[in-house]
Parts: sequence; C-alpha cells; structure tokens
Amino acid sequence: MKVQVIEYPLEKDWQMVYNICRSTMRKLPDEQYTPEFISTLKVSNTWKEKLLEARHSPIRRLHFTILYQDVPHWVHVHLVRHHIGNDWYVTTSRNDRQHEFDRNKATQDHLTTLIYHGNAESLINIIQKRLCNVVSKETRELAELTVKEILKTNPEFAKVLVKPCEYNRGICHELKSCGYFQKVR
Repeated sequence: MKVQVIEYPLEKDWQMVYNICRSTMRKLPDEQYTPEFISTLKVSNTWKEKLLEARHSPIRRLHFTILYQDVPHWVHVHLVRHHIGNDWYVTTSRNDRQHEFDRNKATQDHLTTLIYHGNAESLINIIQKRLCNVVSKETRELAELTVKEILKTNPEFAKVLVKPCEYNRGICHELKSCGYFQKVR
C-alpha cells in the first residue's frame, strides 16, 4: 500500500483559519484582510496544535487530498464508509471500463486506487477511528502510513492523529475495548 499527500494545509490556509477564529470573536478589523497582512502573519505551531486539539469548526477550512495506491479492495471499503466532510474517488471495477479482472469473479484482495479529499476535522475522525486496535491490521497500517506522510508536511497534527483512546486520555469508547489502556468508560 502506498500513500501520497497531494494537497495539504499551507501557511496561507492557517492564516485564514486564524482570521476566521478572530472574526468569530469580533476581533478582526477590516484592514487586516489586506494582502500585506495575510503574507506577513505567522501563526505559531502551538496555536495550531491547540486549535486542532480543541476541534473548533474553523479547522474545517483546512483541506487534504491524499492518493492511496495498491490498497486491497476490502481495506478501501473501511475508508469510504467515512463520508461526512469527505469525498472519495475510487478506481472503477466495471468490466466495460477496465480489463484487469472480471468484476463478477474478483476477490476481495484485488488492489484498488483511491483519492481522498476532505477537511481536517473529518480526516482526524477517520484516522483516529482507523488507528484503533480493534480495526483490522491492514486498515490500521494504512492509517499509520497516512499519519507518517501527513506529519512530513503538517507536524502540528501529531497530537490529534493518534489512537482515539490516546486522544481521549485513556478512555475507550468502543463497545469492546482492546485493552490498550486499562481505563475504560
């Protein structure tokens, strides 16, 4: 399985998120929307981390596009179930559009390619859910690869792209805990 982050939040995106946050508190004067202000504002990594951990709505302004290749069909199905705030573009298996295999005879392990596009809040939800130890090993490995690639360009996501029980400080919300943490709800 291969993961490539194609688009990710840049400094200008964080600057806009910062302005959006300030505007919700009536703290943004009109003159600060000038291009000069936008290009000189530097949002601190500490602020970014705090905003991501708080999961406030402006993080939905941050977008990712991720290319997944050589993903077993049954693993891709785990990902595309996450639809709120996400778009998935999956390689077709139609017999009239591809000639690698017969869709009617294909096994669940045939490889597929998909592109994900979504906002930061939705991506955090997917990754947390798919890093959980109750998830299949292969799906968890794909989530781990995704985190590794995202952190190359956006290290501020390190504290939120973790197992849900880590994010929830040891509390598990699964119906049956894997026991990773002893503290269960």
